[in-house]
Amino acid sequence: MLSFAIALLGLCVADLVLKLGKVSGIRKMLRHVPTVRLLPGTLQVDDIVRIFNGAAVTYIRNVMCIQRSAALTCLLRLHGIRASFTIGCRSMPFLAHAWVEIAGTPLNEQPHLHNLVVVDSF
Repeated sequence: MLSFAIALLGLCVADLVLKLGKVSGIRKMLRHVPTVRLLPGTLQVDDIVRIFNGAAVTYIRNVMCIQRSAALTCLLRLHGIRASFTIGCRSMPFLAHAWVEIAGTPLNEQPHLHNLVVVDSF
C-alpha cells in the first residue's frame, strides 16, 4: 500500500518537474534519488512494476512515457534496485521514447521499441 501511494506521488512529482524544467528537470530530479533501500518490505521488481502500473492507471492525467519512466526509476531506486532512466529515438519515421533499464535490459517495454538508438541514460 505504501509503494502504491509513493508511486502516485512520484507520478505527480514527475508531472510537475516536466512542466517546470522539461527533460533537464527530470535529469536533476533523478540525480538526487540514490539507489538505497529507503522503503520497507522485500518487493521484487515484478511486484514493484505491477504496483506502479496500478498507480499509473489510476492517475488523474494521461501518463507520458517520460513521466512514467522517471517515476518508476525513482520507485525502483528507493527499493534498492539499480535502475536507469533511458531516452532513445529513431529518425525515420521519427519516434522518441523513454524507458527504464535494469542491468541494460529494458523493463516493461514492447519488443519493437528495443531497437531505438539510445540518446541518454542516467
